[in-house]
Amino acid sequence: MLFRAIIVALIATLALAAGPQEKASQNKPPSDGQTLRDYRLSVEKVRSYVSVSKTIDGNNSARQCLKEQKFLGAPTLAAANARFNSCPAAVGILKGSGLAPWELNAIPGMVMTGMAQLAAKKQGTDFPNGLSPENAAFFEEHAAELMPLLEDLIASKEQ
Repeated sequence: MLFRAIIVALIATLALAAGPQEKASQNKPPSDGQTLRDYRLSVEKVRSYVSVSKTIDGNNSARQCLKEQKFLGAPTLAAANARFNSCPAAVGILKGSGLAPWELNAIPGMVMTGMAQLAAKKQGTDFPNGLSPENAAFFEEHAAELMPLLEDLIASKEQ
């Protein structure tokens, strides 16, 4: 009888100890890597990025603040958000775009990777897969729509 009570107490203790650990892992926010893997590009997001980027480039206050905050060098998505949000002029430009500050860091890398993958595929060469299958398919499907947007962005930076 004592043995049975000890076993029941041990099982109850283990169950209680395991419970909060599971809940803690369920409440944990996704990692930056997981967020970026799960992120899905769209033509509208790229269009918004191009518009916001060009507007920030043309606004000395926003551009200088982001440069001083080292926004583009932020080590995490949370740090990118915090650095961006410390620049009121940039925040004003971003409002209404439908983008989060960290997306201004993520979209350029995804676009460059996607276009490089697409070019490599057309040339019949291998390129390390740096995008989710969904985003890789997005570039194949929307390359014709994306190229004018990207050319416009590049031209604006050359001025």
